[in-house]
Amino acid sequence: MKRYAVAILLVAVLATLVFSRNSIEYQPETFRDDLTALIEKKQYRKAIQLLDRADVQTQLDHDKQGYLLVAEDLIYRPGVSGEFSFPEDGDWEIPGTSDTNPNKAWQDAATSFASQYNAARWSIDNP
Repeated sequence: MKRYAVAILLVAVLATLVFSRNSIEYQPETFRDDLTALIEKKQYRKAIQLLDRADVQTQLDHDKQGYLLVAEDLIYRPGVSGEFSFPEDGDWEIPGTSDTNPNKAWQDAATSFASQYNAARWSIDNP
């Protein structure tokens, strides 16, 4: 019985170490650079984890201006009226978004986060 308990404890400790090493922490100051680095390495799952941890309001406060752009057939701003337009100062195209990107989970996560972010930005810019 003691061996079994020790084995379970060991597995739990190892799982915690592996998970903490493979997780990524959200920092608004490095959010865009972190996402870019993850996508360049094709680490889509970690990029999705970062989006899940990101706080829209905190990121809005940090960025101060601009919208998040997503590439599909065209570049657009999900979550706002007049979604299709040319990028403006402060806008940022989320890396790795494209109608040719085979990772649909990443495309969906990026579009969802951009939609939330842009809707909140729109309400600030158009009270």
